[in-house]
Parts: sequence; structure tokens; C-alpha cells
Amino acid sequence: MPSKAKTSHSMWEGYDLARERTSLGKSQIAFASILGLSHRMYCYYERGEKKIPRSVELAVRHVARQSLNDEPIDISKDSFEGTLTDFQNTRIEMLADAAEKAAHSSSDPLVKKILQQSSEELSFLLSKFE
Repeated sequence: MPSKAKTSHSMWEGYDLARERTSLGKSQIAFASILGLSHRMYCYYERGEKKIPRSVELAVRHVARQSLNDEPIDISKDSFEGTLTDFQNTRIEMLADAAEKAAHSSSDPLVKKILQQSSEELSFLLSKFE
């Protein structure tokens, strides 16, 4: 019997994921959401930077089959949980802007990098609620 390590990853490459996604007419963000993945992790798989788990391949095959049968694609309700109030949205935007400004004024390269990354991550987070 093959070891778990050998069977837990798909034989698919990143271009296989890209092919399936484009055949369904989905963006990377939309397809990642349908699969229950973060956009970042999906991109790692599609670019070939991480091995594709067998579970992701099976999920893609399931979504493709649903699409062929004209069944609605079931997006887990978890992907819709949580909303931001206008106040929360404004506070996060202000924090991202402050981190960006602080990154430009800092002389320590590590602090600069952390603040820049924080600003980018906060902006990315906000984009999920638009």
C-alpha cells in the first residue's frame, strides 16, 4: 500500500488547474473561493510553487462535473460569513494608510518591510469585503 505522503498529492501541475479554471470562465479569486482556498494558496498551486493536494484536484473535478451538468456550484456558506461595518472598514483603511506612511519614514529595513507587508495585507483583506 502506498504511503500517505505519496497519495496525498495530486499528479496535476499548475497548468492543469489553470486549464480547468479558464475552461469554467472563472478568475483566480472566484475559483479559489469556490474551492474553499485563499487566493494566495491557489496562486501557489497554479504557479507550481506548492504541490497540489489530491483533495484540491478532487474538488476541481467535482466543480467541473457540476458545471457540465448545469448544477449550481455550491459555495460554502463560510465564504460569505462576516461583514465589516463602515466604521470597521474606515478604521482598517486608516491603519493600512498609516502603516504605508510609516514604512516610507522608517530607516530600519526590517521595520520598513514589516510595515509595507502589513499595509498590503490589510488592503488585500479589505478587498475581500467589497
